[in-house]
Amino acid sequence: MTTFSKHWFMFSFSLPEGETEDSISDKLELLGWQRNRFEYRKGEYNDNFALQNSVLFYGCGAMFDDSSCSNRVLAVYDYLGGIGGQFDIVRSSKTFNLTLKKVELRVYETFVGVLVFHVEYEKDERTYRYLYTDIQNINEFGRHIFPPYFTDKKTVCPRAITVTFTNGYTFKQDFSQYECEDDSPFQLPEFIKELLPIEYHECTWLCDDSMYSVSVIYQQNLLYGRHLTKVHYGYHCDVKHSGLEITKVATTDMNFLETLYLNIAELVLAQQACYLRFLKKLSVLSTLKQENWFQRRKFLNQLQELNHDYLAFVNNLCYNDISPKQVSNELYHNLQEQSKIQENKKALQENIKQLSDMARAEQHKNLQMNLAVIAALVTIVMGLIQIMFN
Repeated sequence: MTTFSKHWFMFSFSLPEGETEDSISDKLELLGWQRNRFEYRKGEYNDNFALQNSVLFYGCGAMFDDSSCSNRVLAVYDYLGGIGGQFDIVRSSKTFNLTLKKVELRVYETFVGVLVFHVEYEKDERTYRYLYTDIQNINEFGRHIFPPYFTDKKTVCPRAITVTFTNGYTFKQDFSQYECEDDSPFQLPEFIKELLPIEYHECTWLCDDSMYSVSVIYQQNLLYGRHLTKVHYGYHCDVKHSGLEITKVATTDMNFLETLYLNIAELVLAQQACYLRFLKKLSVLSTLKQENWFQRRKFLNQLQELNHDYLAFVNNLCYNDISPKQVSNELYHNLQEQSKIQENKKALQENIKQLSDMARAEQHKNLQMNLAVIAALVTIVMGLIQIMFN
């Protein structure tokens, strides 16, 4: 059997309000998640260590659970210590049996998370001519969280997805039997729901109705004796629209590229999740009434908190550049452009500025009214004093 492709299905979500680092850790450990701290052992080659030395220092804290960096990642977890298993995608006429390497979860200081399924597709070389069709189907049907209601489910979703771990744990979602509850139109699939605390099951925290898919396709080029590898990314899965095409001779270089790409993709998804979290806060803040002193104080406190979080997001997570190396920045900028991160960041800044201007105008208006009242009171008091002494 030959590994023809590697796939990463990434699910980004926002954590509920009021969570802390300790509460998140306690809930995840109860479900079997184990923290995976970054540690370099002298003399041992490590793709993560190579990546850490290829990105700017401030970017390391957004990629690794490393105490030597100024951490933007609260923690990186591996499910059941990083054990593998099987990731099966069932279509009506075919089943894709992929090897599950591990399931990873990253939680950021902005309280968003990215869940990642690491899978590989292995096939007999005699079936090589079906490779691209298989890759398309795996990327297309392996990333769905729930069936959309505006089209035919059968043409979009697989019949079922089953995740089986080597210790016997099995989580299956049968999309043909998918039903929603009355109080929530969309439900998480079982293979995600069983991995997360029950408090995170509400779909109001979701950032999309499908997972983000990344795939690396290995194709043996016998003419040149090299591995021609195509890297595909995004919510679209058309292999004709390859995001990047790279030719590498050394296998270690390819491993490093995969590590680089995966970490940058996770970072951009976290940025997107933060942006959606900010939008929700802005929506709530813009509806707050300011009819009395207590309401105005509540509004100003939340606006100040929002400004603080936004500045932390811009300076600690949403970087303009991630590395002094061109290949790293090219990948990073391509993903940001596809997700419109920089455009959304500017729009978010403008919305916060408008709210701040409105708050200042309201404060100025209230100040003028208070001064007018004080002036009127002073005039009345002075008049009374003058009358008394006359």
